[in-house]
Amino acid sequence: MKIHEVNATSMCPIGGKLLPKAFPSEVICHCLIIESEEGLILIDTGLSLESLHEPQDRLGLLNLMLDVQAEPEKAMINQIRKLGFSPRDVRHIIPTHLDNDHCEGIIDFPLAKVHTSMLEINNARNPISINAKARYRHFHEHRNWKIHPFTQGENWFGFKGVKAIDSLKDELLLIPLYGHTPGHFGVAVKSDQGWLLHAGDAYYDRKELSANPPLGMKLFMKMVHENPSKAQENVELLKKLHTKQPEIKIMCSHDPSEYPCLCQH
Repeated sequence: MKIHEVNATSMCPIGGKLLPKAFPSEVICHCLIIESEEGLILIDTGLSLESLHEPQDRLGLLNLMLDVQAEPEKAMINQIRKLGFSPRDVRHIIPTHLDNDHCEGIIDFPLAKVHTSMLEINNARNPISINAKARYRHFHEHRNWKIHPFTQGENWFGFKGVKAIDSLKDELLLIPLYGHTPGHFGVAVKSDQGWLLHAGDAYYDRKELSANPPLGMKLFMKMVHENPSKAQENVELLKKLHTKQPEIKIMCSHDPSEYPCLCQH
């Protein structure tokens, strides 16, 4: 499978402006466009074209916190057209979770099948925590879903409960990385360059794979993770993978230093 890396949304979080030593001043939405025999597969989408035209109107309070840059050319639908494809070529979308900055762009691809976990869709449909009520705003605007129960699965380099997308066999794996949200998962893609693991929001800064994050980042993670202790367990697993299997490339969603990932690390 051929993999294209794109930054589908640029943001300047309010924390980076107020406390630049503790928080990043710029984050991206690092997404993948995969050419496969099934058509195009998207790993995360960033925000929709509409939101990137008018982020203040569409996103409200979320835009106040993230200061989304009005750059419609970065919308996934335009990135696909830039590569010479049609939006109709997108057959599958696999958001690592259903936060707006990871999946709101699904509304631009109404014909695509969107894959998520049973835990994630249940949390989105019945939000209880303050975080959950704030984060799941637009997932209901899509109708074509494939729900994965994750009741059982295989092991993959120390990660348990791993599931393959049936039609893609072992070339694309869903890796449970619960904690940021109840049903958050990573996506491992095998190409002729080896394995690439998109870890979503399992971590935010690449330095977390080799050292402890600064205090400000720790506080931020406690705020945004639904289950911080579970999220930290996954970071430890990712650290081990990074150390013991350096040939596997690992990336998260928001660290600009990892973009592009396939050319480094």
